[in-house]
Amino acid sequence: MHFRLPQEAGPIIAFTRSLFLAFGDFPGGLLVFTDWALYRPDEMALIDSLRRGHGEPRPLIEAPGHIFTATEVSEAIGQSYLPIIFAWSAYMYLASGLATVYFWEGDLVDFWTSDSRIAKKVDDVVEQYGLRITD
Repeated sequence: MHFRLPQEAGPIIAFTRSLFLAFGDFPGGLLVFTDWALYRPDEMALIDSLRRGHGEPRPLIEAPGHIFTATEVSEAIGQSYLPIIFAWSAYMYLASGLATVYFWEGDLVDFWTSDSRIAKKVDDVVEQYGLRITD
């Protein structure tokens, strides 16, 4: 599934939370940043401070991924805001292997799942927020 993201901060935050709720119990995951077009100091300062708080001293370019445990759903949601707000790109791979989300440059989301229940819940979230499916 391929769809456009909301364009305003409030709906972006609400949508991202709803997307994670659609996964059911969060099994943990891996968030991998794949592109950050402009290396803006304020954006890097934010991501670097979040990463240091999790014990990761290396810059994003050296270690672009972060593993979240099943108890860190709030942290996973919060860090998933960053590619949307900063127009970066990142993959979120669920530890269960049941779903992958690609946040693409702050405008689009690609979503894959092999689980029909998760697919239905994500469809419902997309519909709830009136998002346009482009694929």
